[in-house]
Amino acid sequence: MATLVTSDGVKLFYPRLGRGPRVYVCGGGPANDHRYLAEDLAPFADEFEFVFHDYRGSGQSETAADETYTFARLADDLDELRRELGDEQIVVLGHSLGGFVASTYALHHPKQCASVVLVGTFPTGIPRRMLPPMFRALGPLRTAKLAARVIWWLAFWSWRPRTEARRRRLHRIWSTWQEGLRPARARETAREVRLGLPLANDNIKSLQRAATSSDLTGQLTEIACPVLVLYGDRDAAAVWSAGVYRQQIRDVEIVALPDVGHDPFFEAPSESARALRSFLRRS
Repeated sequence: MATLVTSDGVKLFYPRLGRGPRVYVCGGGPANDHRYLAEDLAPFADEFEFVFHDYRGSGQSETAADETYTFARLADDLDELRRELGDEQIVVLGHSLGGFVASTYALHHPKQCASVVLVGTFPTGIPRRMLPPMFRALGPLRTAKLAARVIWWLAFWSWRPRTEARRRRLHRIWSTWQEGLRPARARETAREVRLGLPLANDNIKSLQRAATSSDLTGQLTEIACPVLVLYGDRDAAAVWSAGVYRQQIRDVEIVALPDVGHDPFFEAPSESARALRSFLRRS
């Protein structure tokens, strides 16, 4: 088991997979760990070496002080991992919440960031900024579905004891914004059950607060390295975010995958791999 002790004394777990050009991976969450992306990216292990890690307070990494559960500190942890492995510059792939970490890394460590891959992510989590365009991207039918799930939750689940089933039902409300087609949803639900997701990570509340108060939109013009934005057109948050990234980032490539939700590498592995290969060869 590979571990790194950070400069403030937190032990981080970081598995590595594959061979070839190295890609540092920042997973989604916060009720998650590296395993789902390790499964997503395993088919490409003969082309790239992926360096995963569980954030402080997640998965097999140690817990830390609440005040250190910030995207800036997670970006610094990533840079300490870079130094541990001896790389001068790195490619960073961030999925979902990991997009905040990857973008923050590009902003705070520009000389060390060779390129960034943003997958199914967004530049701000402030509700008043993101909700109106997300509803427009969601459309009337899926908005009605979201409303029905909220009502069902309030009526039948909100008052029950906190259990895994209750947590999973709550997670389904948010997933309405991002879910793929029915066959993909069924496979993803089965995987979540198998991996025991969502997890009760120590950093959940702190990172949720960080996400819903963060807005990197005004800083995106400062990202100097090449950026790939990869997303599914059923991911409402990513659909409106793509326009923001296109306007704000100087060197950006946008790839939208049809009939795909929040996890392109899981739902459309061949198309996602093609986009990743093409981008990394160019950058």
